[in-house]
Amino acid sequence: MRFVRGFALGALTLYYLDPRDGKRRRALVRDRSLRLLRRGRRLLISRTRYTVGRITGMLAEGRHAVKRPAVATDDETVRQRIMSDALRDVEVSTKDVGVDVRDGVATLRGSVEPVQTWRAFAELSQ
Repeated sequence: MRFVRGFALGALTLYYLDPRDGKRRRALVRDRSLRLLRRGRRLLISRTRYTVGRITGMLAEGRHAVKRPAVATDDETVRQRIMSDALRDVEVSTKDVGVDVRDGVATLRGSVEPVQTWRAFAELSQ
């Protein structure tokens, strides 16, 4: 067995170190090896991108599937939010506008002078 290994190693060495064709053979082996490495790298990059895309999609589906807990929206809470947030943004006094909420529907009563303020308030309250 040792003899066969030694013979094969000698033949391989002679094949690559041949003065006439050895340089060409070594260049072929080098070029083919580098081609395999480039192909492997491209395959690894493409599979990695594919896997990252799949994982990103799965995470997006998971986030979509998880529903946020419903916020308690009783009538008094809605009224307080309108009074504090919407009226502050429009710069209208809470004394000028009355807010009534029944079954989640808000009714605003009062007077507001400029039409632009009324429109801005209507947009914010929706």
